[in-house]
Amino acid sequence: FFEFSAPTTWAQIGAAFPVVSTGTWYHVKINVSSSTYSSKITPSAPAGDSARSVTDTTKTTADYLVSQVHGVSMTSANYVLVDNVIVRKYRLTPPTWGSMGAEQSGYLRWNNASNPDTSLPWAWSFDFPSGFGYYWFYSNAFDLNGNREYIPDTADAHCHYIRPAAPVIQSYDLRNNTGSKLNNATGLLDVNQEYYFRVNVTSRYGWVYIDYIDIAAWFDEGSDDSYYNQTAGGNLNMFLRYENVTGNGSFKLLWPKNEVQLITSKCTETIINASTRCLKIYFKPLNQTRWAASNNTWNATGNLTNDPYSWNFNVTATEMSGLKAWKRDEYGIYKFAMLLPDKNWVDVRAPPGYNATTNVVNITYCSNYEYNLSIYFEENLTNVSSGDRIFIANNVYICANADLNDDITSDMMFNGIREPNAIDIINTSGVFHRNNTHQYVHVQFNVFIPFGTIGGEYSAHVATKIQFYER
Repeated sequence: FFEFSAPTTWAQIGAAFPVVSTGTWYHVKINVSSSTYSSKITPSAPAGDSARSVTDTTKTTADYLVSQVHGVSMTSANYVLVDNVIVRKYRLTPPTWGSMGAEQSGYLRWNNASNPDTSLPWAWSFDFPSGFGYYWFYSNAFDLNGNREYIPDTADAHCHYIRPAAPVIQSYDLRNNTGSKLNNATGLLDVNQEYYFRVNVTSRYGWVYIDYIDIAAWFDEGSDDSYYNQTAGGNLNMFLRYENVTGNGSFKLLWPKNEVQLITSKCTETIINASTRCLKIYFKPLNQTRWAASNNTWNATGNLTNDPYSWNFNVTATEMSGLKAWKRDEYGIYKFAMLLPDKNWVDVRAPPGYNATTNVVNITYCSNYEYNLSIYFEENLTNVSSGDRIFIANNVYICANADLNDDITSDMMFNGIREPNAIDIINTSGVFHRNNTHQYVHVQFNVFIPFGTIGGEYSAHVATKIQFYER
């Protein structure tokens, strides 16, 4: 298919042509030289009359292509009137007048089952016969008597059939207000702070062809970045998305639903030019993002995503045809832990020689790595008035029935005070829990009151501790 421009004026070619049929299409071969062209019409005229010359001043640039395709009509049996049409050959890039060069052959009128269209809704199909490139469409109506309209001066429609091209990720980084987090100096993320991915992407034919820019992140004890929590080791995946399918860009968190926070109010897209934009996607990792070592300990070969204790991420830009470009890299996450008993252990009331239990205290805790949770007394129980003491050793027990999900299976006696005499509440079961932000354990003590103990109020400081659980 080719671009048709405005027609020239009707030109009389000669008097010796054979009679032709009104409304029939003929091929007119034109050779342009300055402002004069010679024409030859087929079917052939009688011998000696097969070529005629005519001067046309409508278009004077030799580079214009004047060729074939238009109807002829008769004013008398001895004359043929030819409506010369400016025709441009197909080009891959947008053409400009005067830039085409030499005449080309093989121009065709578009023919298919719907062209010409003889009834409503006046439409026809088209399958880009010359392949990728720019196409202009000019309609040409005619009535039942064979009268045809001139080809219009401007195109009725146009389109661009492109060869799909993958986007180009020009640059990417993971940052906060102190700088890059993808280098050895500042390569760890604090799970409760804000960070943003900065991604610069170019689409060859314009930003409208970009459908998605995705950032999938996963902990390395597994290599899966397509599904949520499908691999071992607390592999909490994160999937951030910029979506532009409708032409109105938006930012989304596809998963997880409650452990990572997308800060949409700060996400931005900056227009660099018609085909390039710079995105900033803000997020907080939050407490359930698994601890991962600094890149100081990683494999020196960049971007292999093969280090067992790192976070990997994949930035993928997808064009509307489905073609993709991607970049992979790694980053680290700081350790995080939190402990919070909801009240004091109180209400031990018993005479000497008897036992009594305290109230049950709920301890809320969170850790983004494997851990054990222990508890101990920092000092002996001391009478707040007299200073008399009840020794912790052999007198205070931790109760197994307070929480059936911890690692205390029977009441355990404290052998003394301070950390060397701590009891593990959670030990072998202290693995990273990826499906909730906080966990709870219930703790209760049983206290024996020795004979000879002076009555009164006794107190002691109790310490709970989360400790990194070595692999």
